[in-house]
Amino acid sequence: MPVNEASAEYSYNLPIWSKVRDCVAGEKRIKEKGTSYLPPFAQPDQARYDAYKLRAMFYGVTQRTLSSLVGAGMRKGPEVELPSGMEYLLEDADNSGNSLNQLMRSCLHNVMAVGRHGILTDYPSAEGNLTAEDVQRLGLRPSIKEYKAETIINWREESGKLVLVVLKEKHKEQLDPFSYDERDRYRVLQLIEGVYTQSIYDDGGNMIGEAITPRDASGATWDVIPFIFIGSMNNAPDVDNAPIYDLSVVNISHYMNSADYEESLFMFSQAMLHIDIGSMNGSTWNELNPNGIQVGARRGITTQGGGSATLIQSQANSAAYEAMVHKERQMVQIGARLVEEGGQNQTAEGVRTNAAAEHSVLSSVATNVGDAIETSIEWACMFQGANPDDVMLTMSMDFFDKSPEPQLIMAMMGLEDRGHMAPSDVVTYLRKTGLIAADRTDEQIADELSTDAGL
Repeated sequence: MPVNEASAEYSYNLPIWSKVRDCVAGEKRIKEKGTSYLPPFAQPDQARYDAYKLRAMFYGVTQRTLSSLVGAGMRKGPEVELPSGMEYLLEDADNSGNSLNQLMRSCLHNVMAVGRHGILTDYPSAEGNLTAEDVQRLGLRPSIKEYKAETIINWREESGKLVLVVLKEKHKEQLDPFSYDERDRYRVLQLIEGVYTQSIYDDGGNMIGEAITPRDASGATWDVIPFIFIGSMNNAPDVDNAPIYDLSVVNISHYMNSADYEESLFMFSQAMLHIDIGSMNGSTWNELNPNGIQVGARRGITTQGGGSATLIQSQANSAAYEAMVHKERQMVQIGARLVEEGGQNQTAEGVRTNAAAEHSVLSSVATNVGDAIETSIEWACMFQGANPDDVMLTMSMDFFDKSPEPQLIMAMMGLEDRGHMAPSDVVTYLRKTGLIAADRTDEQIADELSTDAGL
């Protein structure tokens, strides 16, 4: 099997990932794909098809929903504790200037989109005995590198342990000072007789250089591949479902309905003038109307021998429009709140309630991302010589602003005044919503109220 041959599971899921990516990219990408998302006419007519596609509207619902979910997931940054000497990861996690928060946001975005992502903890190789100053000067430090689902073309487990990962990468070869050629390369991560090795192959399947054997800070080889999958369900190598795939399917179907609706408007919404010249012959008509037919309130036509003039206008077919409205409702139900029925505003509590299902998926993905990043940092510590037990990373599950609703506070105060609710219940609610600091106890609040009242 050649190095660039993808696994069957990868090949099966690639079209699914591509559809989601195209929807997230937006209208330009969708229209560039032409008949992939907007079927052609039964009778080929390129000019008509181009106009048909131009008039169609693609609503960016998938992209807006994904951005909303990622924003909610990263509304509050994670709690991170790192051992001494590893703090640089906070500002530069991938050795390319991207912070740990940016790395987590990117992972969350990709997993919420296609349900799969990967991260590799790596350490640059160097020859000779290097001093600490050499290491610092050369920037030799572990980094956490991302790989999209589309670049992880093959993998294999044995006895529940990852023994092979093939990663497709882009390599730029400089042609001259102003241009370069981009070629595919393949990074192969393997356990060979229980030892982790890395190899690089070109797009022809030839190994470039020799395989390397990464070592930890003590000089020991690795018995695991420091690569971890991140999924929407769990972090196992198996491919999980793409969380917003269903939304992208409806989004594309809505786009096709839009094309039909706009075509219908173009074809039938404009009136057509019909002139019946009666018994008059064509030459007489042309003499009386040398400028032809002009339509408008300040223009007219001349006839002899009877005849009539009528405006003909077809009734628009509402089927496509009704299908669009139906799919907009479907997208709202799936998770896209871009279109709100009736333009009515929802209360904060209503939004929280309606989003409960999608946030259960978001919670799972956020947890998986946090677990994967924590494991990767622990591996980085082993490369660097820091204690991995000192690593702690906790993703926030506080996706919504829990600001209290004024109407509810007023109602609770009324119940308290009437003796139907204890003051501690009101304080508990206000503490939960953040209006009262979480670390302030009921006793502290009561003491402060007594002091302020001069009691």
